[in-house]
Amino acid sequence: MQWALSRIRIFFRFFDLAEEVKVNKKNMKASVGRKLAARVLKSWNEDFVDEDTGEVVSIERNEVIMERETELTEENVSDILDSGASTILLHKDAEAANKFTIVFQYACERSEQFRKGSC
Repeated sequence: MQWALSRIRIFFRFFDLAEEVKVNKKNMKASVGRKLAARVLKSWNEDFVDEDTGEVVSIERNEVIMERETELTEENVSDILDSGASTILLHKDAEAANKFTIVFQYACERSEQFRKGSC
């Protein structure tokens, strides 16, 4: 999942469509009214023991806290603050959000995710 998030950040930086904002009370309050450019995830690692080999396997788990394109409100900002996310991606403006939506939908239509219904 981290790999996919890194690719999204690179995409946004390349096309200058979004900005990465540190998650803290001051920044979140200033961001109310803006839209998320990427999902907000709560991530953690869980360790399991492989019963056949006895090897400890670490698996990254993710919970979606908020979907992309969600407009930040005073009510949902607390969910982001509680998520443990260090940064979030916000669209720079409405025009950037529209450009991203077009590109994202195009990419989904041509991907395996689209066929599986996860876009």
